[in-house]
Amino acid sequence: MSDKITIAGREVGATGFGLMAFTSRSFIITDTEIFASVNASLSHGANFFVLGEFYGLRDPEDNLHMLRRYFTAHPEAVDKVVLSVKAVVKEYIEAGKIGSFCPSECSAETIRKAVAILGKENISCVELEVSLWATKIFENGVAEVCKEFDIPIAAYSPLGRGFLTGQFKSADDLPEGDMRRHFDRFKPENFGKNLELVELVRGIAERKGCTSSQLGLAWVRQVGSRRGGVRIIPIFGATKQAQVAENLQSVELTDSEMDEIDGILKNFKPTGGRYFGHLEGMLYQ
Repeated sequence: MSDKITIAGREVGATGFGLMAFTSRSFIITDTEIFASVNASLSHGANFFVLGEFYGLRDPEDNLHMLRRYFTAHPEAVDKVVLSVKAVVKEYIEAGKIGSFCPSECSAETIRKAVAILGKENISCVELEVSLWATKIFENGVAEVCKEFDIPIAAYSPLGRGFLTGQFKSADDLPEGDMRRHFDRFKPENFGKNLELVELVRGIAERKGCTSSQLGLAWVRQVGSRRGGVRIIPIFGATKQAQVAENLQSVELTDSEMDEIDGILKNFKPTGGRYFGHLEGMLYQ
């Protein structure tokens, strides 16, 4: 399996790094901690960063301000990084500042329309949730059309917003004010059922000698080749340097391990939607 993928004409590592968590938590994360984590990501080859102009809990643009501070402190990193920024794009289009587009949570039909209007060369990737408990893209035609046009998938929340890491034993383990408390799958009435998947995955990880996080990321990296050959790059988030380094350790699953996981997923259906309320109805539009 290749450890590189091409996005927007640039070569990036097989795993990407999401920066949203640094500015969306209920507690403050210092620049020292942030910069150490970002440096760890780059040192392990994860140079595709995903951020947004509205990923701030206090100021919507905190995510962008954070990255500006990082590049000011580490100007040598500027040319090493490929950025995907979620933003209101009209003004950037008019200013000629957009190199390519990365639509998010769209349907197969929308991707086809985007290709027809923009040309596939102007679509760098499609951002979609893909994980052990988010596999719908392989059923609704989205993965198929991305393969058809050779558009990579940037798989956000590849660890189920932390649920699939095994760090939470109950809904009460989520910090007060944590936005995940609103998500259907984290609610007390659904938590126990969804924890069954975590325990099944943990068993495979223990036999493999890796963490559940490493296994989950490896599965996302490899599943595309088993589902039609679509290219998928998992985009994980982490706020600790050690956690970043651990998640980026090289783990590759054997065919038999992938078969075992496929068997588990075939018989397990997560309880609750990926989001909550009206947001669920906005997926795959």
